[in-house]
Amino acid sequence: MESTASVTRTLDSRLELMHVTSAVTAILFGISLALWCPITVLDVRAGSPRAGVEIANTAGLSLMLFASLYMRTSRYEKAFVRQREEWHQKSRVERIRAIGFLVVAGAGLITLILGAPILIGMIAWPSQGWFEDLSRAEPVTFVIAATFLVGALVYRSARASTDE
Repeated sequence: MESTASVTRTLDSRLELMHVTSAVTAILFGISLALWCPITVLDVRAGSPRAGVEIANTAGLSLMLFASLYMRTSRYEKAFVRQREEWHQKSRVERIRAIGFLVVAGAGLITLILGAPILIGMIAWPSQGWFEDLSRAEPVTFVIAATFLVGALVYRSARASTDE
């Protein structure tokens, strides 16, 4: 087992890293959103065929900005600390088993997020090649991934707050 001072120092550094990365990603997604919104408005007003893609990208960017800002709340920080403490109370075997399940679940989720829109595109437009299906599915895939991220963050902190 690790000493209490070592665990506290590691936890403090992880919390600081989480604050810095969430601030940086919030700034970057905010800048991207500020640059993307005028393009979206101009495409929608001009009746461009890419207006739907621009709207999907804008929605995905706004969801990612929300997720970055949500990671900075005290509610999320408390949930992060609590789950880290619960993680270190588990035995090594339980942690390895949990990591194995997370890897399998993550691979399945990534396959679902990337594969489902492409398969739907293949069914909807059967004469196209796989690259055209991928390019049509990209905005939808981005919105789905952003929605999953926001849902996971909110669920993670909501679950911890109901246990108190």
